[in-house]
Amino acid sequence: MYSLLTADVEKRIANYEKTRKIGEGTYGEVYEALDKTKNIKVALKRMRIENKEEGIPITALREMCILKHIKHENIVELYEIIQDIDKIYLIFECAEKDLKMYLDENKGIKDLQLLKVRIYFTFSHLVTKCCKHYIIVI
Repeated sequence: MYSLLTADVEKRIANYEKTRKIGEGTYGEVYEALDKTKNIKVALKRMRIENKEEGIPITALREMCILKHIKHENIVELYEIIQDIDKIYLIFECAEKDLKMYLDENKGIKDLQLLKVRIYFTFSHLVTKCCKHYIIVI
């Protein structure tokens, strides 16, 4: 089945050149890629829609909704969402390390308490902003 939707998706995805796979999760894979239009590194998350009748998983919808509304130095920016019939591509700012990699590399970290405080304030900012925009309700 070929549609205009698929043609548009292929054209938009052609702007990104995958360089390496950096992760895999429940719904798909994450690749480091080059945005050929801006000449910057991005993270391309390809999510499969397994059950087309049920649509996009609610956890994925929450992630997309929250990340589109949040601009914070400690949270990767979601640049673009590209939706096809059976998959969704999320284009993110590319970080050199995720939190797990950082913690694994710094097991003996002396400033662990400082890191915990920074994470706490980052998430409080996230929750405050989401509540303000009615994304989540407490």
